[in-house]
Amino acid sequence: MSFPSRHRPGPPADVRPGTPRPLRSAAPSGDAVIDRWLMPVLKVLAVVLLCGWCYSPATKGTWLWDDDQAVTQNPITQGPFSFRKIWVSPVGDAFEAMTAQGLHWLGYGPPPPPPAPCAFGETDYWPLTQTGFWMQWHLFGPDSAGYHVVNTALHAIGALMLWRLMTVMRLPGGWFAALLFAVHPLAVESVTWVSELKNVLSLPFMLLAAIHFVRADDRVTGADGATARLGWWVDYAISLVCFLMAMFAKTSVVMLPPTLLLYVWWKRNWIGLADLVRTAPYFLISLVYGLITIYFQHGRAIGAETILVGGFWSRLAMASLAVPFYLGKVFLPYGLMPIYPRWEIDVPKLWHFLPLPVFAGLAAWCWVNRQTWGRHVLFAIGFFVLMLLPILGFITISYMRITWVADHFVYAPMIGPLMLAAAAATAWAHQLEPRERLAAAGGAAALVGILAIGSFRYSFVWSDEEPMWTYTLLRHAVPCRLTHCGCWQANSRLGARKYSQGKLDEAFFHFSESKRLRPDLAETHNNYGNALASKGRIDEALAEFRKAADIQPQIIVFQNNLAMTCMQSGRVDEAKQVFAKMLQQWPDDPTLYNNYAFALHRSGDAKGAIASLQRALSIKPDYEEAKKNLATIREELAKTQSAVGLPIPAARPEAGAPPAERPAKGGPVSPTMAPPSPTLGPPPLPGATSLPLSTPR
Repeated sequence: MSFPSRHRPGPPADVRPGTPRPLRSAAPSGDAVIDRWLMPVLKVLAVVLLCGWCYSPATKGTWLWDDDQAVTQNPITQGPFSFRKIWVSPVGDAFEAMTAQGLHWLGYGPPPPPPAPCAFGETDYWPLTQTGFWMQWHLFGPDSAGYHVVNTALHAIGALMLWRLMTVMRLPGGWFAALLFAVHPLAVESVTWVSELKNVLSLPFMLLAAIHFVRADDRVTGADGATARLGWWVDYAISLVCFLMAMFAKTSVVMLPPTLLLYVWWKRNWIGLADLVRTAPYFLISLVYGLITIYFQHGRAIGAETILVGGFWSRLAMASLAVPFYLGKVFLPYGLMPIYPRWEIDVPKLWHFLPLPVFAGLAAWCWVNRQTWGRHVLFAIGFFVLMLLPILGFITISYMRITWVADHFVYAPMIGPLMLAAAAATAWAHQLEPRERLAAAGGAAALVGILAIGSFRYSFVWSDEEPMWTYTLLRHAVPCRLTHCGCWQANSRLGARKYSQGKLDEAFFHFSESKRLRPDLAETHNNYGNALASKGRIDEALAEFRKAADIQPQIIVFQNNLAMTCMQSGRVDEAKQVFAKMLQQWPDDPTLYNNYAFALHRSGDAKGAIASLQRALSIKPDYEEAKKNLATIREELAKTQSAVGLPIPAARPEAGAPPAERPAKGGPVSPTMAPPSPTLGPPPLPGATSLPLSTPR
């Protein structure tokens, strides 16, 4: 396998510098116009139309998985644009916490406090993605179709950027690679899942960064002069900015800097000091942003939860199995699932490490042949492995609470093998006879068609949560009797969907299965408690809510469910204790003060209830439910004092209320309840802050 040389071709042998060039025709021929303009346009249309068709089932679908955290229940997304909340505040918190932790390790100062419960949008620092969600919400509102169209369009742009990258690298088969990437079933998860905007948004910027780095590197090894130097600075600056924007969209592109050095080696067979200097800013961006991401993953997304991954050998076994797993899915995308069964690597077996010597042997073989075909294979597979490195298990991420591998993890890395396959196939086809070349083109078209049909069919699975989780449960080979199996999440999500539809018996079955598979998770106890409460088994539900609150006390939903169930069962004193504890953690949440007032009123403490409601209204003056509850309690208190001959205190306006506003009319005192969610179980209370129940990333 031999690809064209990376060096720019010089003038023909019979043309010397300074020799007058032959005059060109003023009007280009028809064939030239077709080759230069019409064919590229048709090729672009083919990529775009194929993308639109493959993922069209998702445009008629609904919100999935953690889309509520990203969009539908995210106050940052739905509120006025706040540059501070999206771009500034999370970074400041991260730097402050990391600085305090570093000083403590050096012996200066006390250990930093545990991370505070975080609000929506703070489990990761992806400000460009958050900005994209904000823009889409204000364009499309709660209609998910527009979001799916945006994801599909960005995926098509990424495929076109891949074509452009291979063109500037002077590799054959760029359009073929773009087609393969555009219709590959592995991309379905990233394109059809609205929350994965971060994937489809980061990739075009990453490819643009690579394109301009290649152009800048060509200028270094090409002509000299002021024009070339200016062009180098322009390309280099654009490349750096695009890389930074890609990181702002998603940190999974953090390994681009070493792949740039790999490209330099592939191009010149060596890496010089100047190359290290030129890539140093990329490494600095990766280092800083990587540390911030690790902080957010461990301090916010994971929080106090313990994710059972194992020691070094378990993690090495995971990486050893994951690389061939992903590579196999790239070349044979069969048996794809939203959640794959987890490998049992708590006690690694010897065969778990078998891929390591196999890959080492193949790498050595390629190294021996690095002057010919081996160099191209090392570059493509090296890119693949380097881009996968952050999610191979050496660093704990929140998604590991669900499973070890996922299709959206390989969205960007699969570019390497696809580039290699497309370039090799095209170079081979150019050596064939015309008839054989036509047959090869037919085979390539058939391959693209098969992949496109596979993506189209798989997109139906990702159109709605019910078929998605039903498909997942059916595709697992055996009934999930293994602890920590990925089916716990599928059962939990499907149970929440059935619960929202009023199918309580089906919801009870799935919630009980989820709790059996993961009894160590607060989420499974909370959902099972909801199912028990719906059947009137209050005492059992209380036991489940207590377990959930004990496992993860920093999540407000679990505490609130415990307190409200205590109220319903007449355990008012316990409910008051839970509310008082919650107010210590969330002292600025008006909903908690309203619900605490409800508990105080039930216990006969009218004055305490009034004080709590006044505090709620001082935080949120337009809180209508708190106003009605306050009016009701004051009316009751006035009647009581009138009956015993005590003076009736005049109602005073609450803080923040307009002077001319009349007091709200009373009614039954009621708490603010959190309705069940079709995706994650009970969501946080309105105005509350909490960690997400599930954080798929």
